[in-house]
Amino acid sequence: MRNPWQYSRELPATYVNWEAETLAKGRKDLLLKLLALKFGPLSATDFEHARTAPAHEVECWAERILTATTLKEVFA
Repeated sequence: MRNPWQYSRELPATYVNWEAETLAKGRKDLLLKLLALKFGPLSATDFEHARTAPAHEVECWAERILTATTLKEVFA
């Protein structure tokens, strides 16, 4: 049987991981919405590319949306 105190030490790490994953998903969801609003419906390929991108690319692309005139410029 596990020590009850062990759970309290594991909880913060679990919470931090959950929070990070939730924030990353929210950022990707917002990026997808912004891309569709600016450039119209995304192709399945572009949608999947944005949905599976690492966090640093999502942040970069979100900034590029402001000045890009094409989807290709966002993903460049």
